[in-house]
Amino acid sequence: MPKKLSNTLFSRFTLLILVFALFHPSVIAFASDDKTEKEKAENTEKKSNTNTTTANLDLANILLRIERAEAEAKAAREAADEANKRAGQLEKELEQTRQRLQETDTELKQFKSETNLSVTTSKANYPLTKLAKASPQNDGEQDQEQTEDTQEELSLNSLNDRLSEIKDMVDIHDTRLKNSSRVSVETGEHFNVKLNGTLLFNTYYNSAGTDDPPTGLYLLGGDNISLENGSNFGATIRQTQIGFSFFAPQIGKWRLSGDLQLDFFGGNPPVYNGRAFSPLRLRIARAKLESGRFAFVVGQDDPIVSPLNPTSIAQVGFPALAESGNLWSWTPQAKVAYRLVSRENERLTIEGGILAPFNGQTNTEFQFETRPDAGERSRMPALETRISYTRGDLDTIPSNAYLAFDPQPFQVGVGVHYARQLAVPPRDGVKGTTINSVAITGDYVIPITSKMTLTGEVFWGRSLGGLGGGIVQGIVFPFYGSRAIGVRSIGGWSQLQIRPRSNLAIHLAYGLDDPYSEDLLDTRFDLAAGVSRAGNRTFSGNILYRFRSNFIISTEYRFLQTYFSNDQSSPTKPVPVIDRNRVNNHINIGFAYSF
Repeated sequence: MPKKLSNTLFSRFTLLILVFALFHPSVIAFASDDKTEKEKAENTEKKSNTNTTTANLDLANILLRIERAEAEAKAAREAADEANKRAGQLEKELEQTRQRLQETDTELKQFKSETNLSVTTSKANYPLTKLAKASPQNDGEQDQEQTEDTQEELSLNSLNDRLSEIKDMVDIHDTRLKNSSRVSVETGEHFNVKLNGTLLFNTYYNSAGTDDPPTGLYLLGGDNISLENGSNFGATIRQTQIGFSFFAPQIGKWRLSGDLQLDFFGGNPPVYNGRAFSPLRLRIARAKLESGRFAFVVGQDDPIVSPLNPTSIAQVGFPALAESGNLWSWTPQAKVAYRLVSRENERLTIEGGILAPFNGQTNTEFQFETRPDAGERSRMPALETRISYTRGDLDTIPSNAYLAFDPQPFQVGVGVHYARQLAVPPRDGVKGTTINSVAITGDYVIPITSKMTLTGEVFWGRSLGGLGGGIVQGIVFPFYGSRAIGVRSIGGWSQLQIRPRSNLAIHLAYGLDDPYSEDLLDTRFDLAAGVSRAGNRTFSGNILYRFRSNFIISTEYRFLQTYFSNDQSSPTKPVPVIDRNRVNNHINIGFAYSF
């Protein structure tokens, strides 16, 4: 029993000590410390894991950014290489464009020297030429800057700026080339062809009947009343002109150029309104080959001995004062010219050539087939030569004789014409009649003041119907007999031009063609219905107002007087005298637009 009790007390005592130990503060603190240490360890481990994860994420982001940066840098290098390559191509194109511009400048200068027009091509192309010449230096500076930038840092902005600059220069060049090509048409031989012309409208009034109402070269009359068509009023656009000028590439020292001029003065179709359907007529068609002081011209052109014309837009279908002292004829010919003296403001030129030997005979009806006239039957070409001296501003020599509006340099020339005409062919053993056609001519342009110029021509000759001389009466026939007479004639014209303002010009002109009376009396001329024209003179005055360089309005008055021979003569009557004349008052208003 006591042993059992002692065991019980020991157990209780042990339990009490155990409880006391468990709830003692030091034991509790120690337990708390252990727990805190564990929590701290766990938190540290968690924090370490978190930091490791964050570090891993940052490293991944950095690697991703590096890869992107490398990709962007690679793309930038590729873009830079492509930009450099494109820049090189554009620079080559720019060089080619500059070469084409230089060729265009050369051709335009040649055009200016040929047409003697005040062209502003060099001024228009100056900024372009200056830019083209400055581009190599700019390219070098840009290349140097680009090299420095590349060494430091690749700059796409600078490349874009460079490309934009080059593109702007190329666009400017292309625009200039397009503007210069607007006046040119490319042919099969790659020649530059320039289109030009004058749209001309005329309204007119005549107090008497003339050979052609719009132009009125001479009066109709005589005893054949049917030729008298009376006073008239009308309007026409038939004197409108259109032309082409071409310039071939220069071959060595030789340069080829030419021009073609047409109008609508080619007659009237036999329909009720045929005047409005006038066909084209060939005026001038010529090709010119020149080198230095030498020039060779072939085609259809003005006479060598009569190069001038009065200024008028009322008479363009036929030159002004034609058949009143102004020799003219658009004749097929081949001629050469050589400048004995060729200085900047002075020239001494000799010309010579052969021409088709027309004598002025006309067909009485429209024909597609032609028959040889007296000149062609002679089997010999007409020969002409002229020597001229010019001094002054040679660039002001007018290329359009009908619109010579600006001051002209001093000029004087002397010419000689010779041809043979078989007026009566030989037949039945009878010898034919051959007439020598001769002429001596003179022409002058005298600048009196800076605002006044005197221009004119004079001539003496025989059988000049092919040049409009003798009032287109080169050969006449007696009323009785088969012989022919070459009509001698003397005449000329003179014009005073007054320019009170730069856009206003006043012209006073007088012309006379006076055939020898003894060559006409007791003769007939078929076109005058048995009556020969014994004299023709014209006084004209016009005012030309230029609204702009290519638009002109003109008012012109022309007094025309034609003398006729008496056709009542016969071998049994005394030799008649020239006792018949008629007059015409012509008023013309014209509007000319040149292009």
